[in-house]
Amino acid sequence: MEETLKTPTNYQLEFNGKGSEFFSVIIVNWLLTVLTLGFYYPWAKARKLQFLYGETSLNGDSFSFHGTGKEMFKGFIKVLLIIAIIYSLFFC
Repeated sequence: MEETLKTPTNYQLEFNGKGSEFFSVIIVNWLLTVLTLGFYYPWAKARKLQFLYGETSLNGDSFSFHGTGKEMFKGFIKVLLIIAIIYSLFFC
C-alpha cells in the first residue's frame, strides 16, 4: 500500500495598515454619524470594512470589501419593516 505524504502549507496573514490611518477613518466616521443623527452609520461601517479588508492580505493577496453603505441601509430598512410586521401581527 502506497502512502502519500502531504507537505504542510504555511499561510501568512498580514495587516499592513497603520493605526493612525485607521484612527482617522474612525474619527471621521464617528463625527459624520453624530452630525447625521446616526444615518451615516451604514456608510461608516462600509468605509471601516473597506479599510480593514484592503490592508489585510493572505500570502500576498489582498482582500477587498465590495459592500456599500446604501446596500446596508436598504437591509436595515427591510429588517425594520419585517420586525414591524411581526410586531403588528402579534400585538395588534
